[in-house]
Amino acid sequence: MDARFYGYKHWTLEETPRCFYVGKGLGDRPKQTRNRSHKWRAIVKRLGLRVEVCIGPVTNEEACAWEVERISQECTFSECHLHDSVDIGCNFTRGGDGVVGRRHDEEAKRRIGESSRGRKATEQARANMRKAQSKRGVVQYDLQGNVVETFSSQAEAGRATDNAASNISKCCRRRLKSIGGFVWRYEGDRFDPKLPAVLTTEHRRKLSEAHRGMKHTPETRHQISETQRGKLLSEEHKEKIGVGMSRYHAMKVQDDAEA
Repeated sequence: MDARFYGYKHWTLEETPRCFYVGKGLGDRPKQTRNRSHKWRAIVKRLGLRVEVCIGPVTNEEACAWEVERISQECTFSECHLHDSVDIGCNFTRGGDGVVGRRHDEEAKRRIGESSRGRKATEQARANMRKAQSKRGVVQYDLQGNVVETFSSQAEAGRATDNAASNISKCCRRRLKSIGGFVWRYEGDRFDPKLPAVLTTEHRRKLSEAHRGMKHTPETRHQISETQRGKLLSEEHKEKIGVGMSRYHAMKVQDDAEA
């Protein structure tokens, strides 16, 4: 029996608290504010939030049954998505639904990768992704895996700890093991000192394959150029560039000869 699910309620902080959401989830989902509806966020901003974990750990089936029953009892089901409505219910289904723990098999992953390869995002989509990534919450851990502090964005974390936001981002993406004796992870991506701190060679190869064929926009190229300006290359880096250029010229000569 996979008993690892929790059932919880979200209450307002009014003088007479009202339950406005009933849910189920894994781990710290009851306390998470990510992936909530616009109405839920508006109510929390206006009326506050108290989290009550009611049951767990239980099986998914037990959590689903509890969720259906409590949504009915607390009358939190609503078809109204208006932020300022007197109806504060934020459950837009009767409960017991959703897919938990689903993982794609290797064949499905391959098909998804093939369908996405070479696809170019619009400038607006790129801007939205950069904005969302920069505002994503980050968590600071010590080397033993204990939470030190949580920040709402990489920029805020950089200002508070006197670290470059770009280095914090690299650590969150497991490009760097640690920064100044601390490890950084995005919210929801917990640091486990027993696991590898950086990406494996195989993982990097898969990422490289997934990004093959993608081209930077002129704006992105300019930004990369600006960030690299004035940096001194190590002898090892210079040697790698030299080897790469030699291979490029050799392939170009071969292509010209065949043509």
